[in-house]
Amino acid sequence: MALLADQVDQTFLDGLVEQFARLYPDIAGIRDRITAIMSRAHRYGIRGQDDIGWFVGLDFARGHEWEQLPGMEWALDILDNPRVDMAGRRFRLEKWMRKWDSNGV
Repeated sequence: MALLADQVDQTFLDGLVEQFARLYPDIAGIRDRITAIMSRAHRYGIRGQDDIGWFVGLDFARGHEWEQLPGMEWALDILDNPRVDMAGRRFRLEKWMRKWDSNGV
């Protein structure tokens, strides 16, 4: 069973690499970057493939390790809150990002 899970994870990773390599052809080491992003997602309790794909896309759109930047403590508070399900965390992050972006920060 673990072998099957590893194969599914590898297939999912391959799909993400293929998709993002087309979108960002100039980024070297894209597989390593996506693997690192997936590890961060797992640290935050993000497990579902849709949610991991969303988090990978967010990282490419906002910048690598965006949640670690100064002023982004609110994002870490949302990501690190295990009491809120992933849909709630996504909603809160997107809401706060719109607010953050509209303030010109």
